[in-house]
Amino acid sequence: MARKAGITDDALKNAVEEMQRGIIHADLGGSVYKQRVAVPGRGKRGGSRVIVAANLRDRWIFVHCYLKGEKADITPDEEQAFKEFARVYLRLSGETILAALERGVLEVIV
Repeated sequence: MARKAGITDDALKNAVEEMQRGIIHADLGGSVYKQRVAVPGRGKRGGSRVIVAANLRDRWIFVHCYLKGEKADITPDEEQAFKEFARVYLRLSGETILAALERGVLEVIV
């Protein structure tokens, strides 16, 4: 998803680092956040947006991304779905997260 939009793993890691420092571009509620992410040649302003489900401590799950030029914003239905995703995934046990990683449902960005 992110690679198709030209978002690098480093850009995603930078988004988490910003959020850890309190730089959050949009708090959508329900542990869902929208962050601007730079895309090579476009910067942040004209770049991508990522939707992150996060507890802002130790769990950061990139749920969705889109190029600003291709989509103005997420819909209310999408926002609601992201909040439901966050409600479920942020409560998963470590064991369940490991199983999801093994099955390819989730992926670690290192």
